[in-house]
Amino acid sequence: MDKKKQFLLDTAYYGTIAVMIFLAVKFLFPIFLPFALAGLIAYVIHRISRRFGEKIPIKRKYFMLLAVTIFYAVILGLILWAGKLLLPSVVDCIARLPKFYQSDIVPWMERLAVKIEQMMLQVGGVDGDQINGIMEQTMKKINQAADSLSVQLLKKVPGCLACIPDYIIRITIMVISTYFIAVDYDKILGFIKKILPEKGWDLCCKVKKYGLHMLWAYLKSYSFLMFLTFGELFAGLWLLHIPCAGWIALGIAGFDILPIVGTGGILLPWAGIAGFMGDYSLAVGLLILYGVITIVRNILEPRIVGKQIGLHPLAALIAMFAGVSLAGIPGLILFPVLLMVVIQVEKET
Repeated sequence: MDKKKQFLLDTAYYGTIAVMIFLAVKFLFPIFLPFALAGLIAYVIHRISRRFGEKIPIKRKYFMLLAVTIFYAVILGLILWAGKLLLPSVVDCIARLPKFYQSDIVPWMERLAVKIEQMMLQVGGVDGDQINGIMEQTMKKINQAADSLSVQLLKKVPGCLACIPDYIIRITIMVISTYFIAVDYDKILGFIKKILPEKGWDLCCKVKKYGLHMLWAYLKSYSFLMFLTFGELFAGLWLLHIPCAGWIALGIAGFDILPIVGTGGILLPWAGIAGFMGDYSLAVGLLILYGVITIVRNILEPRIVGKQIGLHPLAALIAMFAGVSLAGIPGLILFPVLLMVVIQVEKET
């Protein structure tokens, strides 16, 4: 009986914590995200200023203001440089899409229809006119779906444009908060330490220690693996004469961050469809490309990620899915890190 009571108490306790975390993430995370990012940036700048601030003969307050200004100037410069570099490629790919649809997609769909028709005739029991009618209806529905998708995308454009002022406000708040936090970093830290109990402060120190370590390890490891995967994909797709190879490689490399699924979630179905359509050279090329990426990743990932992250792929996948569902793209990165921090803190207590 005591065990049942303890089980119910534990279930209620952890269930309450889970509900509180869910509500906090759902409603408070979007509000406090600019301030959290500002605090993280201010922390990094504060750490750097400890090394170089004493060597520069200006007041610490002005040095922090200068450091924050330089940081955001560099970020803005990188964004403008990347936009200038990528914009021509984006425009070129968009301009080539209609031609690509007519020269590749339409013939591919026609060949697929012929293949399906041949298979149905071989099975027997189906009249040729019936097959033609079915295929015409299928093609008609596909075209209607494509038109509907275009209309839906166009409808989303005003909504996306309406979100721009909100993002501008959030970014502005983040930048201003970074200045305030960076200048009064020691005062803010001292105030937090003063109002928290000793155990609460120790817990915050542990969370900060493991959180920053895990976040850096996570970003560093997967950024390297993603960049390596992108290079392999771009080289392979370019050799296979795939149009817009760079953008396709970038999309697949971004998809590769998901554990268990990886590049195989795109390359293997692609190879299967290519083989079904009779394009055996493309199918074999995609399979070879997938094999190379898998071998390289299996060799490097345990060394690069395993020792630093130490999280089971299924647990990482659940954390990523929950993060994306509750907090969007930031949650994709922060939730696995949060889960790893909880595990590490739990091990020490």
